[in-house]
Amino acid sequence: MVSTLAPPASHQATTRRSLRLADCIWISCGLLFVVLFMTAGSLVPPPPPHYNSDQVFFDYYANSYDGFILATSVSTIALLFFLGYLYGMSQTLRRQLGNDALLPTVMQGLGLVATMLLLLAQACVSVEARVAHYKGSGAVIRGIDEVGHVSAHLFSYPIAAFLLLAAIGTFQSRLTARWVSIWAGLVSVALFATAGTFESQHILHQAGGLSLMMFILWIIASSLHLFWRIYRSPRPQA
Repeated sequence: MVSTLAPPASHQATTRRSLRLADCIWISCGLLFVVLFMTAGSLVPPPPPHYNSDQVFFDYYANSYDGFILATSVSTIALLFFLGYLYGMSQTLRRQLGNDALLPTVMQGLGLVATMLLLLAQACVSVEARVAHYKGSGAVIRGIDEVGHVSAHLFSYPIAAFLLLAAIGTFQSRLTARWVSIWAGLVSVALFATAGTFESQHILHQAGGLSLMMFILWIIASSLHLFWRIYRSPRPQA
């Protein structure tokens, strides 16, 4: 006997199509984040090493004021897509693991904290450029630069925890191939290991840049892999 409370087949098909569209949107957010964030980085020259003088930092920001203002605007838009990507992945895992699963909720909190720390780091860049543009103190610029520098490093902790939970969740739910889950776990360990090293001369600091690049590549690889799975999955019938 079929329950009278069961939704009609047409409603179920509509729901599946909506979920399919939602998945495409959040996966696209990951790729848009990468494109925009890399674009923002290309708009400004590479930063000087932190052991340089205050005057070097003053000149660095003063000479590229327009580029820094534009870059921070682009990177802020990128972070909106980044937050959408993190939220979408956690919501998809919630569907896979069950509404009462704690893991997706923790992932959402970690994603928000990570985004706010990276937003603070980007805001510091804009403030440094404005202070230099209006002939402020080089020492003030150095102090603001340190705030942004430390914030960018602290970003690695919540995003590493997010990746660890994502690795566990995708491995359990089979949302992605096993290699995608394992890659996320390895990047998580690398970010945890390098996050607390602030001196640019230290080898772990240099390894931290490589860890972040592996994180960016993971977003690209996992997004393309998920798009492929959606493409290969049966389309819901009306």
